Amino acid sequence: MRLIAPPLTDSLWRDNPGSWGCEPGDIWSMLCAALDGDVKRVQDLSGREPNLVRAEYWYTQPLHFAVREGHADVVQALLELGADPSYRRYAHEPLATVARDRGHEEVARIIEDARAALGLGGEPHEVHIAAKAGDADRLRALINSNRSLLDRRDDEGFTPLHRAVETGQVECATLLLELGAPPDVIQTGGGGNRPDAWYRPAGRRPIDLALKRNDFDMVRELLAGGAALTIDVAAAMGDEDEVGRILDSDPDAVRALGDEAGRPMGEAARRGHIGVVRTLLARGVDPNLREGRDAPHGSAIWHAAQRGDGAMARMLLDAGADPNAGIESSGTAAWMAKEPGLRQMFEERGGYVDASGHLLDGNDEAVLAMADENQDAVSTHGCGGILTMAVSFKRRDLLQPLLERGVRVPEVVTGCRTYLWNTPDMTRVLLEHGMNPNLPNWQRVTPLHDICSRGGRGRPDENRHELLDLFLEFGADINAVDEEYRSTPLGWAARNGLADMVELLLARGANASLAGEPWATPLEWSRRRGHTEIEAALRSAGRRN
Repeated sequence: MRLIAPPLTDSLWRDNPGSWGCEPGDIWSMLCAALDGDVKRVQDLSGREPNLVRAEYWYTQPLHFAVREGHADVVQALLELGADPSYRRYAHEPLATVARDRGHEEVARIIEDARAALGLGGEPHEVHIAAKAGDADRLRALINSNRSLLDRRDDEGFTPLHRAVETGQVECATLLLELGAPPDVIQTGGGGNRPDAWYRPAGRRPIDLALKRNDFDMVRELLAGGAALTIDVAAAMGDEDEVGRILDSDPDAVRALGDEAGRPMGEAARRGHIGVVRTLLARGVDPNLREGRDAPHGSAIWHAAQRGDGAMARMLLDAGADPNAGIESSGTAAWMAKEPGLRQMFEERGGYVDASGHLLDGNDEAVLAMADENQDAVSTHGCGGILTMAVSFKRRDLLQPLLERGVRVPEVVTGCRTYLWNTPDMTRVLLEHGMNPNLPNWQRVTPLHDICSRGGRGRPDENRHELLDLFLEFGADINAVDEEYRSTPLGWAARNGLADMVELLLARGANASLAGEPWATPLEWSRRRGHTEIEAALRSAGRRN
């Protein structure tokens, strides 16, 4: 069993902010090399394009596959090439857990050693908790008893100062600065063990966290405490004179930000500082510079559109800003331009709104016109295709006209797929019109697997029982094995602690011991995760069989 290779025209390639500028074919080659344990291929590919080490397909980096398959040499090579040992797939386990679940103890130790080298450990220390809670007295007592706690890192690579700033605790931040905390201390590692770690990048200063919250009282406190007034901070504050002075003394100040080079213009546009944007453009700053992972073409034009700021949008477009620049999971600038005159301006510069965007805008006429023109493109464009959006927003009135025009669920759906079974009566209609009851994603996860996941973004918390029976009615394979966890839906239910689904699957005839690997049986998942009630039910089922 292996991955299902997505075509290079797949919308998840086209709209992939995690590509880091790499070509789809190269990303796929790197993922496969890591999966296969081909360390020489990994090194050769990264030698040609270093960003391939962190490039993703559907939030999955090469390091994940190397860890999953137990390729210790590839894991070590990727870490040496700059891979983040704190990286984790969207809403999934830390890498060390991925390794240990599969019996790869050496790989787990490599990951933990790499995290330790970055100062990352287990649970947050009391000093982080006090800083985050605003308990200045406790914080002072802890620091006075052990000065090294000023630099103590938690599981995300944050210091106490980061935590105080993140939660707006000005008194604690001031205290930490007075006690000697370095004001520009850099976060190490990535998102740590949080479920949202996939979008929490490393390398942030405390002042970056203050800017994210628009907490300018905290920004001023940090500057007074010695934080550097960098060009992105000056831009966010709307200080065009300071932006000009910085560029006078260092013309490369923007480029020096590397992957965050788009930040000064994005920070200014987000807050409507048109003078700063004008200054940056006049100095030759490209409005399409990357702004981290989530805005590969910068965020300035998106913010101008979102604010409805026609003057700023025109200025940016005149300077060559991409009208279709987008932000992760937030649409494109052209789609954000809601006012008709502003939308027209974007369209005249090449801006394009896809069928999903028109559906969200309530422009059914445009959706159906696109379906008339090219039903295949409408079926696949965007995250999961137009039918995914129709079901997600319970557009029963639009579903039938789309189906009548020949729009269908594709043979493989990876992005946003779980929305297709959020509304059982609409899911039934899709099944009646040919949707595969075993519809796979790129890792051969089927709808029954998804139904046995914990609730979350796009995953149904309700209607699980109804959905299970619905898919079985249309011929779903109750014992299908996926690629990621090598498990059946029963294995997924056991891993996720869904006792009701375990009971129902067993009643419907699921094989209690089937798995793709010995470590992936339902019983093994329940044992490792400590789900004792499920473990007992599975042992009982095994004895009966």
